[in-house]
Amino acid sequence: MIIALCLTVSGVAHAATSGDVVVSPENKGVFIDKFFKDYKSGNNPNPSNGALDDLFIDDGLNGIRTPIWGNINQPAHPTNGVVISSYYTGHVNTILRAKERNPDLIVFASKKLNGDDSFPDWTKDGSGVLATPYAEMLADYIEYMATQGIEIDVLGIDNERQYNEGNITPSRHKDIVDELQALSTARGFPMPLIIGHEDFQPNRNSWMANLMNNGWGDRLDLFGTHYYPNSRPLANLQSDLGWAGSREKWHTELHWDTKAENDDMDEAEQAICALWDCIDNGMNGFMWWSYSRTGFRGSLMKACSVPITQAHALAVDDFDGAGISTLGKLQTRAFLKGSQLTIYALNVNSGSDYSNMVFRIDSGRILGHVSAQQWTSTNQTSGTVSAMVPLDGQSFEFTLPDRSISSFTFTYAPGGLFSHYPFEGDADDISPNALHGTEIGGVSYPAGRAGFAASGTIGIPFASFDDLLAAFWLKTDVSSGALIAGDELTVDLAASNVVFSIGTNSVTSFKPINDGRWHHVAAERTVAVGEMRLYVDGRLEAYGNGAGAALSETSLVLGGFAGLLDEVKFYDRALQSNDVSNLYAPSVLLDVGGNAEERGPVESFVALTQCPAGSDYPYIDLVEDDGSWLPGYNGTTKRNMATATASDPALPPNAGSQYFKTTTGSWWRGMNKPQLDNLLVEAGTYTVSFYVGDADTNVLFCSAGDTNLPVAGNHVGLTATDPVNPVLPDMNASVNSLLHYLDPAVTVNFNVTAVPGDGQWMQWGIDYTVPTNSPMIGRELGFLFRKPSSSIPETTAAFDGPLIIDFIPAETGSEPWPLIEYDLAGSTATPTNDYDALPSLLVMGTNAIVPVADLIEEGTEHIVLDLIPSTNYYIAGSASGIIAIIDHPMDAWRAEEFGANAANPAIAGDVANPDGDALSNELEWTLVTDPLVADRPAMTPTISDPYFIASYKQRLNGFYTVGASWSCSLTDPDWRTDDMITSKIGESGDVETWAVLLSLEGTNKFVRIEVSE
Repeated sequence: MIIALCLTVSGVAHAATSGDVVVSPENKGVFIDKFFKDYKSGNNPNPSNGALDDLFIDDGLNGIRTPIWGNINQPAHPTNGVVISSYYTGHVNTILRAKERNPDLIVFASKKLNGDDSFPDWTKDGSGVLATPYAEMLADYIEYMATQGIEIDVLGIDNERQYNEGNITPSRHKDIVDELQALSTARGFPMPLIIGHEDFQPNRNSWMANLMNNGWGDRLDLFGTHYYPNSRPLANLQSDLGWAGSREKWHTELHWDTKAENDDMDEAEQAICALWDCIDNGMNGFMWWSYSRTGFRGSLMKACSVPITQAHALAVDDFDGAGISTLGKLQTRAFLKGSQLTIYALNVNSGSDYSNMVFRIDSGRILGHVSAQQWTSTNQTSGTVSAMVPLDGQSFEFTLPDRSISSFTFTYAPGGLFSHYPFEGDADDISPNALHGTEIGGVSYPAGRAGFAASGTIGIPFASFDDLLAAFWLKTDVSSGALIAGDELTVDLAASNVVFSIGTNSVTSFKPINDGRWHHVAAERTVAVGEMRLYVDGRLEAYGNGAGAALSETSLVLGGFAGLLDEVKFYDRALQSNDVSNLYAPSVLLDVGGNAEERGPVESFVALTQCPAGSDYPYIDLVEDDGSWLPGYNGTTKRNMATATASDPALPPNAGSQYFKTTTGSWWRGMNKPQLDNLLVEAGTYTVSFYVGDADTNVLFCSAGDTNLPVAGNHVGLTATDPVNPVLPDMNASVNSLLHYLDPAVTVNFNVTAVPGDGQWMQWGIDYTVPTNSPMIGRELGFLFRKPSSSIPETTAAFDGPLIIDFIPAETGSEPWPLIEYDLAGSTATPTNDYDALPSLLVMGTNAIVPVADLIEEGTEHIVLDLIPSTNYYIAGSASGIIAIIDHPMDAWRAEEFGANAANPAIAGDVANPDGDALSNELEWTLVTDPLVADRPAMTPTISDPYFIASYKQRLNGFYTVGASWSCSLTDPDWRTDDMITSKIGESGDVETWAVLLSLEGTNKFVRIEVSE
């Protein structure tokens, strides 16, 4: 029994829950980019302009297959150098008109089949076509088409070899292509890409295997095959595809049978599954033998072809299993074309009715409604078209009756990033959704934060989300204006701060940003926890109530203020806080690359992420009665503040939580003294934000005219405590303990607003600048809220969080990334011996680990690299990476064959030849011979009527390609591979056994092993 070499290409399975069809949009397969119209079957096609519009504009076909005549019925090439143009008039006209609709149309010329009259007599003899005259005929055709304004892009020199007399074996194919290439050079016409072998079925006569084994693969640019739906020899197809390697792969004659004796639904299932077999196995182009657009066959053929062209195949799973194409099973596939996602479901089995089948995507979201088209036994003409509302953002349901074929199409938005406007000279969205903006009025694109920015007003499409995040850079020196405007969602500049609003809910930043510098803003809403968050320059500045229904916005307006916007991004979900920070200051990867073998390409790396210099800021405290806030005292007298629930007054950021109020007394963060964890006073600028309120009608809690205190007669703000001789706040005396009183050189700026006595809360901000020579530096930093009198200026005062303190060091600038400390304690590999030693400190970027190539079998060794935390940086991602160093496969063989000499390159090296038989150790290893005995590769002959069989061994992963050829003579050899079958007949570990089969008929036959690099 002959066992054919077979390469199976499998997709990744995704588990589906019972009853669900699960599509994985992020798990993409082959990209199908070629869809041809086959005009080869007609003598002189003359399609109408409307038909050409349908095909090459509406349906998006991008290629034509056209015939090369020359047989007895269409003698277009009666002799060398002559082309009778009348046989090609209709095809030339059709191609030129199609090119008017698609100038990039691919022209694929293919030899027309006509049995034993497929080739002109002058191009052949009794054994088949002759390379030189046939190449001359092909050159005549290519030059003739060029005179008509048509360049032949792809050339098929054979078509279903078993049904024509050309007998184009791999050897003849090679000779024809060589002759045509020489004519191309001599005559000056472009050499087309060569496609082959386009036989009746894949893997006939081991054509591809023989071509490749003989080293003639460079004479084949594209792989093309015929794979018919009534047989579907999948193993043969996979074998040929394995030999085709990285070439483009096309099905050049896909059939959809319409036999009267067969059921239409069954024939449709067979044809569609044949197409899916090809796509599942990586084929990127196809053409139907007779593509149509109307009736049952035509409407279904169009529906199964147009959405998959210029589309990625996606991983799909259902309860019958992923990638199933067995007739009678539930078969599902999905394709993503731009933002259009199409799902197909074939349920042609009788008696299997799936009611309310749930279809879901495991990432991203469904935008808008889902369009459905369904063909059944009772409604075949064009299918029933309907639309449905998704169950949620990721699923919908639809009934699949038995004997039905269904397709579903919707707009898909990838998870996370919904749109991205970089403003690089236009308002285009560069996300996969391509939701391009429209300029409103005059818009310019000056230099921006990254590349260019937008100045002006731009309208953009939008969609309804529960959760969202809007992020952008802005630069302005004005105090007010619209940044993002919608009916419900707005982001504005107001009083130099950013205000983020959804409906009646809003939050406001405390840091003015109208300083003419670039600032990053991120506005986020998470419905599940009822929060809105506002980040400025990567720092959380405000948060508040974000509850409410999904937005119903369909469009937004960007800009409308005097300033610049850049890198505007919208996400359809909330992000992690470190992700938001990375939008402002992206993490930098520390890549440590490892080789798969001691000598081989870099195949993997680990990424250790380290962010900009670590910081204790922003410091955020919700101000709750959790034991961290205590009443102040002056050593003898406690001055308490009471806690209350946030109902009067109501503070949106902490609605329902506690706040502090007092008529007289103080409250601070710390145990026995004001202390904010372990923070110390540093030189630089502090920005402090918190909320104050009161419940006394018509009494102002704040006197805005007081330039020294944020509260008239009251003391609120930062303080500094000497850890050796603590200076505690005095509750009754006039001595003040605030930072700018303790050191008058500390400058302070109050961003405060008078608080009316009607239950409102106001956000206050205080900026402190500590000079580099301040005596406060090094003291413990604290926060104090003090009201010494029950009547000045009013009865009750209230204080609440979030208390947010940010800090910018006095000496800032573009500092280099810090060097990174690491540890290799867990490694089994040792530097210098197993890999090039790393520097003592790593730098940001790529730090390649280069294994040391040796001849020693050591087993797999590992480098375990752990980052060491430092005060100079913090680790945002994984702190550990493992890189494996694997022995070269020859090392184990070397140890077995050479023993103590395995490490001696003069004896065991790759190119050494210790037995002097002209075979280097690399060849000895590849051909499974003894490196210490002068020998040759063994061939074992046997006879199994009607074949002579010669078998030989080769090792997998060798440095060389091993093949075989035969000749009738050794004195005047004509080594060839036609009429010879090569097959793998055994495998043991990494050693394969191959057999060469030759017919016993005819003259003597000699077989040789060929080895090439």
